[in-house]
Amino acid sequence: MASSGRADKPTRSKPGPRLREQAHEEVMQLFRLAEKSEHPELRATALELAKENSKYFRKQNERVSPTLILSVTILLGIAVAGVCWYAFLHYSAPKAYQVCAIVVLIYLVIVGVCLFLSGHLSQSNFMKILGWLASYIKAGWNSALKKISGNTDPQA
Repeated sequence: MASSGRADKPTRSKPGPRLREQAHEEVMQLFRLAEKSEHPELRATALELAKENSKYFRKQNERVSPTLILSVTILLGIAVAGVCWYAFLHYSAPKAYQVCAIVVLIYLVIVGVCLFLSGHLSQSNFMKILGWLASYIKAGWNSALKKISGNTDPQA
């Protein structure tokens, strides 16, 4: 048997409707069912299902793309590593540790905001991240005030 030299290419079917269009059509079908139904229970159930589906699809459309979240997180992680590396090269160890701690906490807050906006982080966990930042700031502020008040002491 001789071959024609062409590889059989799989035929692609037409792309179906997008998910948003499918969701809209599903909600519209439920509204039509409620409109045509003679039974009030069926009508109420169809309207309730349409409302729930509409809320769900709106919530899904409000989310930020996971690819965008991942790329922002990776780029910021690389920047944080660069800042920490620079701090340890050019500053003394205590100051470099402080700079790295601050940068890492800010990185965690930014990642927390990104994950919160994308719907992957709950509000309570996001508040825990902000609490970490607030406690670190308070501790740093208190130690700075102690150093200042210790340096201005007239008995010293």
